Amino acid sequence: MAASPILAAFPESAYAMPEILVLYYSRGGSVARLARQIARGVEEVPGMQARLRTVPPVAFVTRQAAPPVPEDGAPYVEPRDLAECAGLALGSPTRFGNMAAPLKHFLDGLGGEWASGTLAGKPAAVFTSTATHHGGQEATLLSMMLPLLHHGCLLLGIPYTEPLLSSTRGGGTPYGASHVAGPEDDPQPTAEEAALARALAGLDALAALAERATTLNWCQPQFVKEPCIEIEQGRHPVVEARLLETGNGPFMPNDCRLDANRRMLVITGPNMGGKSTFMRQVALIVLLAAMGSYVPARSCRLGPIDAIHTRIGAADDLANAQSTFMLEMTEAAAIIHGATEQSLVLMDEIGRGTSTFDGLALASAIATHLHDRNRSFTLFATHYFELTEFPAKHERAINVHVSAAESGDDIVFLHEIQPGPASRSYGVQVARLAGMPPALMVKKDGGSLYHTRDVTAAIYRKQTYDFDKAIYVTDAGQSLHFAQWFKVIERMGYDWAGQLVHVPFGKVSLEGARLATRTGNVVNLEELLTKAIEKTREIIEEKNPGLPNKEEVARKVGVGAIIFNDLRNNRIKNIDFSWEEALNFEGESGPYVQYAHARACSVLRKANGEESIALGFDMSDVDAELLCSDESFAVVKEIGLFRERVEQAMRKLEPSIVSRHLIDLAQRFNRFYHDCSILNAEDKAVRMARLALVKGVQQTLKNGLALIGLEAPERM
Repeated sequence: MAASPILAAFPESAYAMPEILVLYYSRGGSVARLARQIARGVEEVPGMQARLRTVPPVAFVTRQAAPPVPEDGAPYVEPRDLAECAGLALGSPTRFGNMAAPLKHFLDGLGGEWASGTLAGKPAAVFTSTATHHGGQEATLLSMMLPLLHHGCLLLGIPYTEPLLSSTRGGGTPYGASHVAGPEDDPQPTAEEAALARALAGLDALAALAERATTLNWCQPQFVKEPCIEIEQGRHPVVEARLLETGNGPFMPNDCRLDANRRMLVITGPNMGGKSTFMRQVALIVLLAAMGSYVPARSCRLGPIDAIHTRIGAADDLANAQSTFMLEMTEAAAIIHGATEQSLVLMDEIGRGTSTFDGLALASAIATHLHDRNRSFTLFATHYFELTEFPAKHERAINVHVSAAESGDDIVFLHEIQPGPASRSYGVQVARLAGMPPALMVKKDGGSLYHTRDVTAAIYRKQTYDFDKAIYVTDAGQSLHFAQWFKVIERMGYDWAGQLVHVPFGKVSLEGARLATRTGNVVNLEELLTKAIEKTREIIEEKNPGLPNKEEVARKVGVGAIIFNDLRNNRIKNIDFSWEEALNFEGESGPYVQYAHARACSVLRKANGEESIALGFDMSDVDAELLCSDESFAVVKEIGLFRERVEQAMRKLEPSIVSRHLIDLAQRFNRFYHDCSILNAEDKAVRMARLALVKGVQQTLKNGLALIGLEAPERM
């Protein structure tokens, strides 16, 4: 089924289409292929999406026995997949008339989801595969239904209104979709089996929409030939659900009326007032109606709509060398060239990415083009109060605003769309709600303040260096100061304001004594490093006096101890520096992680002669399935998480994420080292696998230490 233009034009960031979770376990590939047919059937329902997930295999002692990420096929299921899905399709091969152990193991672990009602009321279907017609298909399907019944799911089968159900010579039952692999164990479903699977999936998807409509009191939209968007008491389904979840009061519904003579709403009002929510809910209602779904409104009447075009939010695309403003203009140009009289256009604060004067001129020009040339149904939200004069010169545009009221020095958002322009922006009140008092830029005598100098310095640095990001790393006590002057930069109209980042950290004390320049209680860094090296040298002389290159190792470990001590905890926490903790070779310290690396290097050196294993040996001869012990699997899991932890640290500007991960990996490796024989393993294949794991630990620790500025000694 070809994708509808109206669906393709609406970005995923604005609305995630309803998804059916297709969850399965497959050993030989038959169930996996049937799962793909189920997913195809889901997506043949306009606007619905399938989310393919699998479960990991289990060992004989009923524990997961798979790496954190499968090498191919669907990703492993996570709890959020169950929470986010609108419906469920569950698949498994038959095991003596029952579902396979990995799937049952997963279902048995959903006690928390059962208690919270995560799946309650959601439609669910099941599917399976067997070698023969008499391999226990129907019994397996029923075994999967039982836990779904306990979770409160609405169970669906294949009705006999599907003609193929009566004529198929392969799989397919009234209880669910199935596949008969035959004596050759062919995993490919027949055309009839695939068609029945898609029919079951389509029914599941439609049932999910029906359940939402019934539960949430949605209405049936009415489609007419004349151009119009008439929505009475429309609601945003996601925001409404969130308000219900948090108990923050009911959602304020609003009307939207557009027709041949009223095609543009110029929407004004304060930040946080509900402009974007109103725009999105109109688009969502139109989108849901186009899918064939009921909609969150008291009534809905729609004329022909061919596409939804949006320019909402502020972001950049630095990977393709596009600034926030450039991306905004590119998307606006695409809308102007693509929108028709039957399109719905959402424009949210267009022009804010540049200076006020230029932004106002661009916003006015874009609004004029949409009104005069495109003649699209347009929701145009803006903070440029000058644009409230636009309807006076453009007959098909009107002013509306989101209401707010003052209560003393505070502001109360009413979230109601009312006719006419907003009377003011309430910017100061909104800032106060966010906990930000006004920033003072100039003293009474005309003298400058810290704000003034920081703003001037930032402008100079941007002009001189043209930075992509300016990161200010300071004491957390200055957070308000930076938030204030960052906002001043933004209000001055500089589109690079979003490139300014403040990274706060906690205070540092030494053995309980607070460090402060003004009181003279300071420690010179050079002296601190020298002392750390001396103390490390003493430890080496005591524990390993015959160590080669003792001075070099002492420097690497001593300096590393100082660095790691600062980076091992969340940067926002206060640090009380302790020599005992920083240089503890058995605690959560830099020397502990460095020693784990040296230990791994030692194992690999000892193995080099016997197994001809160099530090870069070929992994193709390694049987990873032999790493099945709890200790080795724990190490594999930590190695597999390394990339994710590094990416998290980069996104959050939080190096402690990497440091803590290195500690976890070192601890898991040391437990593996003590409990699992490596060099003395009797089986050569097992020995090779464990040495490969040691190599993985060594390389991961080395890479991780380098990322946070530590060297990785090979001998300690």
